Amino acid sequence: MQKLEAALAKSQVQDTSPVPRRRRRPSQTKATSRTPQRLERRLSRTEKNELIQAYHDGASTAELARRYRASKSAILELLTKHKVRADTSR
Repeated sequence: MQKLEAALAKSQVQDTSPVPRRRRRPSQTKATSRTPQRLERRLSRTEKNELIQAYHDGASTAELARRYRASKSAILELLTKHKVRADTSR
């Protein structure tokens, strides 16, 4: 029995495997170059009017999204909010 207890104690001492560490998310307090989420708030009235005019002049939503650093859905949402009719020929 003593040999068993000694072997058990020895195996417990030798088990020094490192405990896996959890990954930490990057700190949100660092300055980032992210732009605000809402395109409606980010653009001035003049920029919105330019965007709408560019769409009327034939610019695609993908092109406008690249130009204004936004998603296509954000562009479409802005156009819908300003009651711009979608051009289905594109």
